[in-house]
Amino acid sequence: MGIVSGLIIASYEDTLSQLVLLAIYMPVIAAAGGNTGTQSATLVIRALATGELKKDSGYLFYGKRVA
Repeated sequence: MGIVSGLIIASYEDTLSQLVLLAIYMPVIAAAGGNTGTQSATLVIRALATGELKKDSGYLFYGKRVA
């Protein structure tokens, strides 16, 4: 994933050199994405452990969390 991120960032090198403020926010955005993934995994693991999530109710579980 790091290689893909590096390639994407490299393609915007000119823009980032002109707007340095954008480069400051890149780690913040990456961290927010990581936190979102961790929270999602925690919800699913908790639901599996408590029996709230079963094979046939997966979409309902996600729908309640998104709404």
